[in-house]
Order: sequence, then C-alpha cells, then structure tokens
Amino acid sequence: EAGEDDATCEGMIRDEFVRVSGARPADFDEGMKSRVKSLGRAIKDGSPVVLVKFKRLLVGAFASSAACESALEALFATKALNVAMRNSTNVSRSIARKCRVVDQRPEYGCRVEVDLPDSEMEALAEATASGMLGESLSRRLRAAGVA
Repeated sequence: EAGEDDATCEGMIRDEFVRVSGARPADFDEGMKSRVKSLGRAIKDGSPVVLVKFKRLLVGAFASSAACESALEALFATKALNVAMRNSTNVSRSIARKCRVVDQRPEYGCRVEVDLPDSEMEALAEATASGMLGESLSRRLRAAGVA
C-alpha cells in the first residue's frame, strides 16, 4: 500500500502468502521474503519475468491427521523418491516441501528431480501416483517416535 512503512508492507505480504498458500507463518522466512519482494518489484517496474521449466515431478498427498507433522515432510519425500526410482533409473533425488494446510487437512509434497524427455514424464507421473496410492508412513512414524 502506498504510504506504508516496510514493516507494515512485509506483514501484509506475509499474511497474504500464508492465506493463499496454506503455509505456516514460520515458512515465510528471509529467503522467501526476499524472493517475493524481488518478484513484486520486477512486476511493479515492468521488468520481464522469466519462467523456467525444470525437469521435476511434483508429488503431493493429503494426510488424515488434523495438523502438519514436520517429521512427515522428509519421510514423504523419501517414500516418493523410492516409488519413482522403482519406475525409472533417471530419478536423482527428492526435495521435501513444507507441509501446508488446505481445507483443514495437511498436504505433504515434494519435488522429485528426473532426467527424462517430456514424452516420458507423464508415464512416470502416473506410475508414481499409482505406487503412492494407499501407502502409509505409520510404521516409519512409530520408529521415529512421532506416532
């Protein structure tokens, strides 16, 4: 808003980020704040914004619990990586996303890095989705002392 100080504007940005993304307020850290401010500045100044297409498979799932469990973030990413690796040798790693709450349900997600042509990506996505259906992390949570 015009005429507001930096702290007020950053608070408004954080609140909007949390509202639209379902993320936790703590997820709006200095790195995220810097990226959001940079993008906003570029849009305001009319600078070109470049979108880059990465070779990544986005994997997400809703949990039946009532709140996010940070221990599940890494476990979910590991599980998605293992399922994807069963379907392709061109899978290199997975990167956990922070859990976010969508419609009062925790959503876990990760990005799986894949070196495949676009023509093969959909088949891997479908195979990974099928492999993740019905998967449970309950045993791993008990071993980690979470459940």
